[in-house]
Amino acid sequence: MDPQKRIARRERKRDELIHKAIEMAAQDGLDSLTTTALAAEMGVTAGALYRYFKSKDHLLAAVEIAVIESFAQAIDAAELAIETDTELKRVLVAVEAYRLLETERPGEFRVLAYFIGVPDAVLPDDVAADVAPAALRLFSHYGAVVSDAMEAGELDAADALQRAMVLWSAAHGVLERRKITRILPGDMGLDIAAIYRATVNALLQAWGADQNELKNTWDWIESQSPTIAAAVGETE
Repeated sequence: MDPQKRIARRERKRDELIHKAIEMAAQDGLDSLTTTALAAEMGVTAGALYRYFKSKDHLLAAVEIAVIESFAQAIDAAELAIETDTELKRVLVAVEAYRLLETERPGEFRVLAYFIGVPDAVLPDDVAADVAPAALRLFSHYGAVVSDAMEAGELDAADALQRAMVLWSAAHGVLERRKITRILPGDMGLDIAAIYRATVNALLQAWGADQNELKNTWDWIESQSPTIAAAVGETE
């Protein structure tokens, strides 16, 4: 067989394994994702998996990388789908896109939550290092839109990447709180989307965003949300 075809076939098979692993982890959690279970689902031997992944940890890293890269692509797609005339709008498009990932891509979102929702490290440091480039790409997108907003005078000057990390951490943290609504009385009126936007709003105001401009931009985001949702969903 032609070497290029062999490489392409191997990559396709590896992608299929990762996709199935994401499905399994989304349904039953990371603990259920064993090489034996994955091999059974894919109709191969457990030993055959090691031609594609050095260990279970490397398989888990591949899963995490795939989800993060997919989310980064979705946020890029959302920005391309929406025409903006201020940098603050670009920031909120990226923020809204991430919120909609939870509803439009719940399986992948759940998998990412498994990786980052526990205090203990899921992967050993040497394997976790493989995830860093994908994570940096995601944070860099937020860093870029925040930086552009600062350069345009729509936010006060500061460390853009640090703010990107704060913004993402706050946003993701609020979305993970949705599980609380399962055990609280329904009449408490907890609206995760409203809490999410209030959290982002508080951060952006603290960073110098004009309150009236923020309100107008959120109103605009509300009108654009279906388009953003469609863009996010199409990249799956």
